Amino acid sequence: MFATKVCLSLLLLSGTLAWSQAQHSKEGPPLYVDIYAGPAFTSGNPANATIGAGGGLCFHAFRGIGVAGEVNAFVGNGGVANTTTLVDFLVGPRLERPLSRTSRISPFADFLVGGQSMNNSSTQHTYYYGNGTGIAMAGDGGVDFRLTRRLALRAQGGILYSRFAASPSSVSNTSFRGATYLVYRF
Repeated sequence: MFATKVCLSLLLLSGTLAWSQAQHSKEGPPLYVDIYAGPAFTSGNPANATIGAGGGLCFHAFRGIGVAGEVNAFVGNGGVANTTTLVDFLVGPRLERPLSRTSRISPFADFLVGGQSMNNSSTQHTYYYGNGTGIAMAGDGGVDFRLTRRLALRAQGGILYSRFAASPSSVSNTSFRGATYLVYRF
């Protein structure tokens, strides 16, 4: 009789535990999107420009992992007749991790690949840098400083490597890049 009561109690307990584990949890990984824009800085730019504008979009599908897409544009003027425009368009994974659950600081790192386009409207230096498009790769790191639930400031820096065919030769360029962005999180 005692053994039957113990077996029935264990069976009832195991059935209750299985049923409670099968309930759907409303908690899950945060799915959100960052949209950001602001001034961008570069060095060693063949477009002769060091300050431009940039922005992007980052979709966070899992906790700490996102897919980022960025566009940066630099317009340089090396003289009256020399205006060059350089545009980077990059996409890739971004890893982000807040320092703690309540921290307002979130460091991140990303590796982006894509392309770079250069348009030279010069009348005097077209033999040196022509128009061209080619591959580009960037490795960046930075920090998000959360201001409110939806707004943050982003400081970002890294290295950009690009190589594109510009008539009459190909041009490769490795430069430092940095940016400060205002981030809006959906």
